[in-house]
Amino acid sequence: MTDAEDWMEGFDQDFWPMYPRRLGKPAARKAWRGVKPQVQETLDAIIEGLERWHLHWLEQATELRFMPHPATWLNQRR
Repeated sequence: MTDAEDWMEGFDQDFWPMYPRRLGKPAARKAWRGVKPQVQETLDAIIEGLERWHLHWLEQATELRFMPHPATWLNQRR
């Protein structure tokens, strides 16, 4: 992954479709652009973390309204 276009492709193809509470896409895209460094290892870490959180939410039967918005999840480096 070498440029901003590839990084944003990771948002559109990997992060956004996987996130269970899809609200505030413009804010989430802004938070995504703020993630540094924008390399494959960072993308992999974000997706792995999201997979763990997703499992947690499923195990706890968390209602969507109690899941953070995607921008919040990214900004808080969860």
